Amino acid sequence: MYIKVWSLLIFIAACLQIVKCRTNGSDICRLPEDRGRCRALINRWRYNMRTGQCNQFKFGGCGGNENNFASKESCLDACAGTLDIDIRDMLL
Repeated sequence: MYIKVWSLLIFIAACLQIVKCRTNGSDICRLPEDRGRCRALINRWRYNMRTGQCNQFKFGGCGGNENNFASKESCLDACAGTLDIDIRDMLL
């Protein structure tokens, strides 16, 4: 009986943590990589929700979206800790 109750409580706590991970951070951090419509090759940084890391990419110089940072540090300042975790990934 107690094992079932503890198992249920642990499961609920895990679900609440997943919801917290999904809602942390700015909407900017959730935007996909967008190189823009121009053809420059400017080194910029964008946040990857799946890995929880900032990745460098080549920005075209115009257009794009706000998930576009001048430095890795500014990317991490804005988005660090923002993750998109799916419970299925945790169970497999």
